[in-house]
Amino acid sequence: MNLREIDRLAEETAQRQLVEKDALNRKHVRQMDVIREFRALADAAASNGNGHVPAAITEQTGTDPAGSPPASMPRNDTKKALIISMMERKGGATNAEMVSATGWVINSVRGQVSALRKSGYTITPEKRADGQRAYIVKERQAPSGQR
Repeated sequence: MNLREIDRLAEETAQRQLVEKDALNRKHVRQMDVIREFRALADAAASNGNGHVPAAITEQTGTDPAGSPPASMPRNDTKKALIISMMERKGGATNAEMVSATGWVINSVRGQVSALRKSGYTITPEKRADGQRAYIVKERQAPSGQR
């Protein structure tokens, strides 16, 4: 390969990267436009005099008119939610099960369990018949002295 071919390949690669970046920017702009449109609809509905926001608008946007997500809408697509659901099932979940389900290292799983305890979950470790320790979510309480 000579220098001209290398220069041509470098320029083609740079142009390809610019095109890809431009496409991503356009996609992001479209998503933001949709969000703004739904928020405008929610604002208009909220200002109709009775303060009622149709449920369809808040469900589609995932927000209330002020733009913050409602407290009663947990995200189900996170690894945190996966860990909670695993610990809520009968028999709970071991560290090894949570590591394999999330792809996290063991320290991250332990840290998440600790963070859940601090946020108000009652998590108890129990020994299984096979000798492994399983973590079980007993209940969700409002944390004392915290938000």
